[in-house]
Amino acid sequence: MTTFTPEALQSIAYAAYPGVLNRKKQIKADRKAMPWFNLLEKLEGSAPVAGVSAAGINGPILKYQLTAEFDLQGFERRDVLGFTESPIELETQFQWANLHMGQEFVHEDIEAACGLTIVPNQSRSTKIGKVDSESQAQVLVDYWMAKLEAMDDKFDIAFDQMLLSDNSANPKLAQGLDAYLPFPAATGFVTTGSIGTKLRASSSVLQHYAEIGLTYGAAGTLRAGLTRARRQANLSLRGMEMGTDGVDFIMAGAGAIDRYVNYCTTNNIQFTTTLADKKRMADIGFPDTGVSFEGTPIIHNPTFEVLDTLLAPAAAWTRRMYMLNTKTWQLSYAPAKKKVMSFPPDAGDVRVTRISLDSKAVLLPKAPNANAVILLAS
Repeated sequence: MTTFTPEALQSIAYAAYPGVLNRKKQIKADRKAMPWFNLLEKLEGSAPVAGVSAAGINGPILKYQLTAEFDLQGFERRDVLGFTESPIELETQFQWANLHMGQEFVHEDIEAACGLTIVPNQSRSTKIGKVDSESQAQVLVDYWMAKLEAMDDKFDIAFDQMLLSDNSANPKLAQGLDAYLPFPAATGFVTTGSIGTKLRASSSVLQHYAEIGLTYGAAGTLRAGLTRARRQANLSLRGMEMGTDGVDFIMAGAGAIDRYVNYCTTNNIQFTTTLADKKRMADIGFPDTGVSFEGTPIIHNPTFEVLDTLLAPAAAWTRRMYMLNTKTWQLSYAPAKKKVMSFPPDAGDVRVTRISLDSKAVLLPKAPNANAVILLAS
């Protein structure tokens, strides 16, 4: 029977993680799309580690330049001229989140699954052990590969949910979209709460617009509400170095998309279908991928329905719609802290091998007022 030391397990794990993980085309039928997480991966940017501030926050600092409050004065001859002191900067700081996911392999379970023997408490040398054949080594590699891939994917799933949620109740977690763009009780600008270390009420640049309870039946308020929300989000684009495209990403729950389609059909809104093969056919389908507003696709995020089950919020996720300016968001990792896999030494009092995934991350809202949220009526 082939035997492996704990060090051999670690060496095989390292080999399996970067190489074997993507070599096999396994069918993973339970994997839902994660458009928010996928978008943030493209918007990843560096951020300084900074340090602990007077407020006890350890994380990146964002500065917003504000419109100065000066008076343009008319005068003649010996009129007294006015001079004003005006602050032009707003500063807020965001807390790094230390994140960990761990997996434990019981040696006896590995022996049962792979038909191998794990020798505990061996020296940590350069030797990784001897195998009887390549096929036997591959048995263990395949076993680790499946476990590692499942852990790697579960980390992404949990992180996606975290980056959407309001995690204010647990400051150790990364804050998500719902913390930065919460839903108020009524339509208007959100002025309560805080973003980072600053109260929203301290400046309009921290206040986003919300449309609440839009109706979708005959003569409903959906079209007018969406138009207002996009207009408000696009008001302050002139001074943004990140671009002037405005809202370019609309994300919604299944319930919001269904209500949008209902509004279109009830109010006889015209829509266009493409007949690529030039054939005429009857099709009553209205695909999610064919829904848009003012030319911007409305993308269904399946995680919204998952969060409804997990959190049961007052503003149901499935009825939500987010109008986002993608250039105003950044997902940052501390240097060398993006999803790092490590293998702690085996515990001396229990026969297990452990694996860790660690990240140090923060989601940064670079211009909250350039985004808007919409909640459709139930």
